[in-house]
Amino acid sequence: MKIERLTTLAFSMYSNKGAYVLLLGSGISRSAHIPTGWEIESCLIEQLAAAEGDIIKEDAHQWFKQKYKTEASYSSLLEELVQTPTERVQLMKQFFEPTDDEKDLGWKQPTKAHKAIAKLAKAGYVRVILTTNFDRLLEQAFESEGITPQVISYEAAISQATPLVHCQIPTIVKINGDYIDCEFRNTSEELDEYPPTMKQYLKRIFEDYGLITCGWSGEWDKGLINIISESTLPRYNSFFATVGIAKESIQDLSRLRHGELLYITGADEMFSELWEQVYALNENHVNKNMQHDIMIGKFKKYLSSNLYDIEYTDMLDGLGNNAYNTIIEHAQYNFQLTQDSFSKYLEIHKTAISPLLETAILAVRWGKWFHIKPATVFTTDYYSIFYR
Repeated sequence: MKIERLTTLAFSMYSNKGAYVLLLGSGISRSAHIPTGWEIESCLIEQLAAAEGDIIKEDAHQWFKQKYKTEASYSSLLEELVQTPTERVQLMKQFFEPTDDEKDLGWKQPTKAHKAIAKLAKAGYVRVILTTNFDRLLEQAFESEGITPQVISYEAAISQATPLVHCQIPTIVKINGDYIDCEFRNTSEELDEYPPTMKQYLKRIFEDYGLITCGWSGEWDKGLINIISESTLPRYNSFFATVGIAKESIQDLSRLRHGELLYITGADEMFSELWEQVYALNENHVNKNMQHDIMIGKFKKYLSSNLYDIEYTDMLDGLGNNAYNTIIEHAQYNFQLTQDSFSKYLEIHKTAISPLLETAILAVRWGKWFHIKPATVFTTDYYSIFYR
C-alpha cells in the first residue's frame, strides 16, 4: 500500500499540533498575481528608463548595470525614483494592492492557500510561518478568520516580540521585509548573508520545528539555505513541496534533513487539501472519541447524586431529540421495502439511538427508579412515533 505524501503530512501535522513551521516563497502568491521581487525590480527599472527618456529593448537589469555600473537593488532604485519613505510606500503599493479592476478580477487578494493556512493557524496546527514575500496577503487572510498574528518583519522586532514558546497567537516572520516598511532584502549580497540576530532566530526555529516549504525554490536564498543546512536536525520531519522537478538546492536540503519531496500541482490545491484532511482527522477524533467519552463521563456523574437531576434529564432529552432529528433528516418512508432498504434504514436507526442505548444501560445498572423512568418514557414515545 502506498500512502500519498500529503496524507502523511496531514497525519504528522494532526498528531503533532503546532510542531511544524511553514516556509513560504513567492509561489504561494502567484495565483494572486503578485509579482516576484525580480519582476518588481524589472518594472521599476523600466519606469526609471522611461523617466530618463530611454527605451529598454531587452533585459532591464542589464540596462541598469550598463547605465549605473552596478547591480540593481530596491534601495538604489527607490533612491533614484523617490525621496521620502512615504513616497516609497506609495510607489510600492502598485505591486501589492489591487486596483478597482484587479479587485473585480479577484487579483492581489488572499488565495485559497492563504485562507487554508489561516484556518490551520486558527485551529492551532500552525503556530509559526516564515515567508520571503513582501505582500500582506497572509495577514489579510488571518484577519478574515478573526486572528491578529504577531508579525516580525525586521531584525529589531525580534527582541520586542513575544518568545514563540510563550506566544498564544500565530507568528509570521517576514524574513526579507514588508513593502510597507520599504526595508527589503532582495539583492544577492543581502540574501547570501543574514544579519546575526535574524540568523540566530531562524536557526532556532529550524531546530525546534518540523519544516514544510511551499512556493520556495531556494534558488536565490543562499543565506537561508545555509541557515537550514547548519541547523541541528529537529525531532520532526521535513516536507519540501515542489511543482515538477525540484531544484537541486531543494533536493539537497531534503536529503540533509532526511525529509521528503512533496509533489504538488500548486499551493492552492496543496493547502486546501491539507486543511480538509487535517479537519477530517480532527472531526473523526472528536465525534467518535472525545464527545462520546465526555458524554459517558457526564452521564455517570449525573447518576451519582440527585443533585444532578436537572442536568440528567436535560442530557437525556437532548440525546432523544438528536436521535429523532437524525432519523427524520436521513429517513424517508415512502419507499418499497426490500432487503437493501431495510438494512439501510435499520443502520440509520441503530446509529441514531446508539447513545441512548448506552446511557439507558448505565441508568439501569447504576441508577435509581427516577433515573430509569425518563428513559422508559422516551423509549415508549420513540416506538409510538416510528412503529405505530
